[in-house]
Amino acid sequence: MKKKLVGIFVCMLLLVTALPVMTSEERNAVCPMGCSSTETTNDAIQIGGIRGGMRVSAVVRNTLSIPIGDVEWKIEFEGLIFSGSATGTIESLEPDEQTIIHSSIVFGFGSGWLRVTAGDTDKAANFFAFGMMIFVFPN
Repeated sequence: MKKKLVGIFVCMLLLVTALPVMTSEERNAVCPMGCSSTETTNDAIQIGGIRGGMRVSAVVRNTLSIPIGDVEWKIEFEGLIFSGSATGTIESLEPDEQTIIHSSIVFGFGSGWLRVTAGDTDKAANFFAFGMMIFVFPN
């Protein structure tokens, strides 16, 4: 029984890792959510530090010399992900202040891409999900 489970696990792992991760050019050609492979910005907000784990997190930073408020954000996934997308609002960001936003707990399998949006700024990254773990590969 144990050998069968290990065999099934190895076969699934090989199958899932055989799925290609999209290149930047491919993502630009088929991106249904209108994202770009590079960061776009309105010079007020900067997105960085996209990390994986059981959920995705990203750092949102105010680059202006004045406070900004009511910044709407979202984290979206494209791939075989069954949960994880999230939205929210950052009530206030002081000049040069940063905050961390999080998706909900991710569950899925295989490769895909994600997009983090805050205000008018977005940033995309490739990922690989295996159950409740997600590994992010920034562009």
